[in-house]
Amino acid sequence: NYGDFLTITDCIIKNNNSASAAGGIRHNNGTLTIIRTTIENNTAANEGGAIWVSGGSGVVITDSTIANNTAGTFGGGIAAGEGGLTVIGSAIYGNTTTGNGSGSLIFQGGGIYFNDFTGNLTITNTTITSNNAGTQNSFVAQRAGGGVYIANVGSAKFDSVAIVSNHADGDGGGIGTSFLDGNETVTFKNTLVAGNTGVLKHASNVPGCAQAIEEIFVTAGFPVGVFRSLMIGASQVQKVV
Repeated sequence: NYGDFLTITDCIIKNNNSASAAGGIRHNNGTLTIIRTTIENNTAANEGGAIWVSGGSGVVITDSTIANNTAGTFGGGIAAGEGGLTVIGSAIYGNTTTGNGSGSLIFQGGGIYFNDFTGNLTITNTTITSNNAGTQNSFVAQRAGGGVYIANVGSAKFDSVAIVSNHADGDGGGIGTSFLDGNETVTFKNTLVAGNTGVLKHASNVPGCAQAIEEIFVTAGFPVGVFRSLMIGASQVQKVV
């Protein structure tokens, strides 16, 4: 979609494949509304397994399912940048970033990847479960945000959301962030973040710091294994993955 308004209602978009980005839907320079629609089993070689939003006036997804989609770089389910993203009453599950894509070293956001300096991310009454960030690539630090990854945002609001049982082969099994200017606001209300897991491959000169981070999780009462620091060399990473 390039410009104008596009509304998709009561549809099934599945089993599609893109050799570049956007396995299911590509949206740019317009307003996209998705209602009671299932987008599943789509594959993009690069970003946006189900949906890639690269501009426009925003996307609103209501009462829909984004499931079992795969992206080679970022945004296994949804990759959104510019225009804002609103998700209401929906289920986002089983989406994956593989790290096999080209042109980017970012393999973040198994369920959702959001990057917009001025746009707003709003998620309400939604489940984000069993998504995975970065299953293949050796750059562990870039495999973050199993459920949701927020690179930049004007504001983000999570209200009555369950972010559960997601996994990142890097940081932030449930949620990963990397704010650049420090002026962003992220709000959680009536939201459950549980059962998410992550692993860390530290830089070779800071093994003590990596071990201390893992010990903090255990001391805080998290089950052993929820967060693990891998005491391995860089040459062993690919085999572990």
